[in-house]
Amino acid sequence: MKRGKRLLLLLSALAVIVAVYFAVSHFAPGNKSKAEDNASLTVASISKDSVAGLSWTYGAKTLSLKNTNAKWSYTGDSAFPLDQIKVLSMLGAVSNLKATRTIQNVSDLSEYGLSKPACVITVISSDGKETKFSIGDLNDVSKEYYLKLDGKSNVYTVDDSLIKAFPQNIYDMIKMEVIPYISNIKTMQVEKSLSPLNLIYMDKGGEYSYTDSYHWYYQNGSTLSPLSEKKMSELSSTVTGLSWKGCVSYKATDADLALYGLKNSQAKVMINYTEKQQANTGKTDKDGNPVVEEKDIGHTFGLLIGNPVGDYYYAKLAGSDMVYEIDASAANAILSANYTALLPDDVCLMDWNTVDSLEVTADGKKAEISFLRKGDGKSGNKTTSYKVNGADADSKAVEAFLKSITDLEKVDETNDKSGAKTPEVSVTFHRNTEYFKTMTLTLSPLGDYYLVTFNGESRLLTGKDGVSSLKDALSAILKK
Repeated sequence: MKRGKRLLLLLSALAVIVAVYFAVSHFAPGNKSKAEDNASLTVASISKDSVAGLSWTYGAKTLSLKNTNAKWSYTGDSAFPLDQIKVLSMLGAVSNLKATRTIQNVSDLSEYGLSKPACVITVISSDGKETKFSIGDLNDVSKEYYLKLDGKSNVYTVDDSLIKAFPQNIYDMIKMEVIPYISNIKTMQVEKSLSPLNLIYMDKGGEYSYTDSYHWYYQNGSTLSPLSEKKMSELSSTVTGLSWKGCVSYKATDADLALYGLKNSQAKVMINYTEKQQANTGKTDKDGNPVVEEKDIGHTFGLLIGNPVGDYYYAKLAGSDMVYEIDASAANAILSANYTALLPDDVCLMDWNTVDSLEVTADGKKAEISFLRKGDGKSGNKTTSYKVNGADADSKAVEAFLKSITDLEKVDETNDKSGAKTPEVSVTFHRNTEYFKTMTLTLSPLGDYYLVTFNGESRLLTGKDGVSSLKDALSAILKK
């Protein structure tokens, strides 16, 4: 039994050795060449400054660049917005090319994929001299490529940095327009055939909202309606966080734009925003130095969204001829945005500092709660006590009741209010504000929920547990 196990182990080891042999034999063919390792072997040393042109071929497709007065351009179209940084990467790849291995006196180039190279790179110096590199197969073991220098018999192995530096598509070398960093948005307009949006950011709602917790508003004529902070943050982040997935045209014609759906776009987004910049005031300080101040400088950003294509949509900047692809998820979020979907989900965001008294009715129980404030609050000495139906009340119990109101949450929403019953709970707020001085919140049974009516709207549904907690909290402050 032991001899059998030993024999099996020896056979397994032999199988591994044979596999390694064949793999290595493909890397360095035995009798046909002599292989030498040299991790720092220089295949070619070319001065970047001396390069006047670059040309490379994949199959039947050839791309070429030329250097004119230290600026590189695409020979196929000098107007092509070539990314100069990517050209520097190409020059870096060919200027000091290192090999990890030399295979000498190669007689059969096909064995290395060099009889029909995957890529041929030609470097043209300013004196007209050409240096040509042919790149063959990828070695499955070392993950390196075979390379041959024109006019030489040796074959080298190099890493993938050379072939990666030379793309197969010229559009992979395009300098794309920059989407600016936008943080301080003032207005956002989404022009589209269905549900156009005119959105405004305000520090305080004033006459348009009972709470300063809302900053985004939907404008319809002279009317402004508050919107969900969370939903607007997501929408604005979607727009300002866009990134190009690729450029498909750098000088689109009217016919091209029509094809991409950008002649009459599905949506046009216009954002007005500001950024802080240092500006010279024209004054000097006592030492004669110029006085500068920080100012808000206004900017405009425009984006057009066209037709879908697979997982992307065509898009472009307003006023530009360059067409890109953007993620379909981002495009759909913009296209589907509408007023109703952006409405707040908050039941009641009451600022209790603005409330002087409450009138509450719940299941036949009534309470009038008065707020009594002392101190100016400047030194943290402002206190609030309460009276319920004219008698001193337990402050903790009242504050628990107030919290039960602001704790109410949306669980659903509805457009059908026909089944709503008589309100079981009614809370009227008397406030010390210029606007929204008197407001009423009612909770009416509707199926398995309660319909919320507040601030002129009846669309949100809240759960029975929250309403039950509110009723219990009211009972607690009415106990003597």
